[in-house]
Amino acid sequence: MRTTTITLISSAILCLVSCGGGGGGSSSGNDLSNLSYPAASVVLAVAVPLTPLAPSVQGPATSWSIEPTLPEGLAFDTTNGTLSGAASVVSPATEYTVTARSTKGSLAIALRLGVERPTRLLLLPDASDGSSSLLGLDAQTGALTRVGSQSMVEGTSKLVALVTHRDHAWALSTDPAEITPVHVDSITGLTTLGASLSAGTAPRACAVRADGKFLYVLDAGGAAILSYAVDAENGALTELGSTPTAADPLALALDPQGSYVFVASAADKKIVSFAIDAETGALSSKNELVLDETPAGLAVAPDGEQVATLLPLTESVLAIDVERSEGVLTALNQRSAGAVPTGLAYHPGGRALYVLKGDQALVVVYPIAAADGSLEPALGNYDTSAGPQEISFDPAGHFAFIACKAGNAVDVLAVDPVGLEPSLLAALTARGLPLLPATFQG
Repeated sequence: MRTTTITLISSAILCLVSCGGGGGGSSSGNDLSNLSYPAASVVLAVAVPLTPLAPSVQGPATSWSIEPTLPEGLAFDTTNGTLSGAASVVSPATEYTVTARSTKGSLAIALRLGVERPTRLLLLPDASDGSSSLLGLDAQTGALTRVGSQSMVEGTSKLVALVTHRDHAWALSTDPAEITPVHVDSITGLTTLGASLSAGTAPRACAVRADGKFLYVLDAGGAAILSYAVDAENGALTELGSTPTAADPLALALDPQGSYVFVASAADKKIVSFAIDAETGALSSKNELVLDETPAGLAVAPDGEQVATLLPLTESVLAIDVERSEGVLTALNQRSAGAVPTGLAYHPGGRALYVLKGDQALVVVYPIAAADGSLEPALGNYDTSAGPQEISFDPAGHFAFIACKAGNAVDVLAVDPVGLEPSLLAALTARGLPLLPATFQG
């Protein structure tokens, strides 16, 4: 049984992770019951106001309290339990206890709250060369301001992917196959390139561990995962070694909790979990799930308890359970994804999976079952520009970004904080061939 924890993760925009945020019951003689908040996950950013978050409770609550002390800038109303304000400092995710009291008893509920830095820039990498367009992003409205275009690699190299973590970025390229640290000035958008390292023979994807300590590159040519240590000060990389994968690896994804790397391979039609050594970054193969057809694309749920993959032959998407201690993979259920499913990503709140329909210019939203993480029937189909290929979110989950290669466009969509339905805000014309957009907090 999968437990749903009520969390508040501060990045200033309300974002519901489950219907109603879990509730307190009532003991005999207590006149308070069914205490809940409307959000199981709220994401805020420093200096961005929190939409007031008011609880509901049955019974005559006369006073409220919260422990421990909230991050500076956030307020808690002791007369009605409402959270409000704008956090002024970054704060790690912390569990808070909210208690409602009456003359006959009390009732408590747990809330998890943290404060993130706001996203400052949206980076739009171009696969046709080694550059990236940079746009300022308003964390409240999603409004974009063009900052400029900067080179992400040396010479005539072609970008394969661009990944970011906090104030660091790394560009994966071919001709030659290299991984390059990139310092991005969050005010001017100017870039400074660090020392490049070899990225094998045919790099296909890269990802950085959630704590920013290690970076991994999937080398399809060498059928291996290349590991690098990341310098926390400047993002510089140090080679750590390689770990073999099955033949013809197609996709790589990291567990947001930092415990596993997952690889989908074509030759053996399987997905393999690799455990990450938290101290050294070394990988060790743990378990695998053999499929009936070749997978395409991977996404990992925010809590690391599920992986999803696309199955183009049957035009479907498959949800997979991840046993946390040993990385055992077990198929949960499969849903129709329509013709030519091309990309997928979990919402940062973990409440839904978004799947792109490449030939129909649509994104499909599948709610996640709270009980076991399986996929529920699709919530709906929502319009995109032509040829959507890859999708990502800002850390708050308030905006989605879709690279539409057929239309040479990048879509920016607002995500409804309650229903999670996406709606198109802007379709940006790309200079060349757009890759998966990346956000930069700076």
